[in-house]
Amino acid sequence: MKKVIICLFLACLTMPGFSQLTTNGALTPTQLVNNVLLGSGVTATNITYTGAAASKASFNCAGACNIGVPNGILLSSGSTAGAMAPAAVHNSTDMGTAGDAQLDAIVTPRLTEDASVLEFDFSVASDSVKFEYVFASEEYNDYANTTFNDVFAFFISGPGIVGSQNIAIIPGTTTPVSINTVNNGNSGGVATGPCMNCQYFVDNVGGGSVYFDGFTTVLTAKARVQPCETYHIKLAIADAGDGVFDSGVFLKGGSFSSIGTVSIYANGNPQVNASDVYACTGTSVNLCLNPASNYTWSTGETTQCITVTEATITASGNYGAFVTGTGGCFAYTEVQVHFVTPSATITPSGPTALCPGGNIDCQRSSILSLE
Repeated sequence: MKKVIICLFLACLTMPGFSQLTTNGALTPTQLVNNVLLGSGVTATNITYTGAAASKASFNCAGACNIGVPNGILLSSGSTAGAMAPAAVHNSTDMGTAGDAQLDAIVTPRLTEDASVLEFDFSVASDSVKFEYVFASEEYNDYANTTFNDVFAFFISGPGIVGSQNIAIIPGTTTPVSINTVNNGNSGGVATGPCMNCQYFVDNVGGGSVYFDGFTTVLTAKARVQPCETYHIKLAIADAGDGVFDSGVFLKGGSFSSIGTVSIYANGNPQVNASDVYACTGTSVNLCLNPASNYTWSTGETTQCITVTEATITASGNYGAFVTGTGGCFAYTEVQVHFVTPSATITPSGPTALCPGGNIDCQRSSILSLE
């Protein structure tokens, strides 16, 4: 065992005045996702939760609370009820529940325990999805840069994604967010380095809002998707190696939302919604949509791409298209096509007279004489 637990904190958990963070463990997984987590342009189905009932909750963080997000979902490797205690209170709850095989693969050869896993299918009415989160742990700072770290990940899978990808990564990199990749060194108190991506780290030793001794700044998980296709997200956190020293991930309420656009590509070039597309008389324009399952053009065509010529152009030149999917997901975009006959006018910016006698070679002769 790597840790010695001093259980002097239980009586302190209900002490008033230490925190502005409150939790509510009464919501079902479906209520947590649909009523708390989801934002605009996203639909969710097949919502499930695996883990201890006390390890999931909605939360509100107001006033002096310094976790960085005002409300949302808290998933913990321990009990969410203890999150409201001040950092001076040590929180370590062994839930006695199973780990998770995908998280095991990250921390191999160690095994995980007390996994809290929320997962669901979703579709997005654009080409991208994102959500905001904060990872926090009692493992800070004592076990930073050691082999004893809890683990979390956001696994996404679906069309265009190879296998299952973890999108809980440090901005601008492919490095997963963890205690060993985001910290300000190992310490029994306030850490003093060496820094590991510490611009994303908040040392909370002595803090009064939540019991976690350290946590990340607010980070964004995001992924490219195909509009209205069905994807799967698995939000998971667990203890690693043993069931003590709790960790948690705060998912910002309303932040799981659609971003980006659905584009019409004109001859391979993406066009913003309602943009004008120009082509030369006698040519054609190939209009294509983002990959999806179902397409409906304003012309009635249901293919991903259509070809527009002067002979087939609509009276208005306007072409709109719906991308549709399951669960009522749809996205709409349009462009206007114009065929024009090119012309050019040459306007001189200086003298246009030829050399005396009309012999253009006189310029070359002048140059040669100078040589």
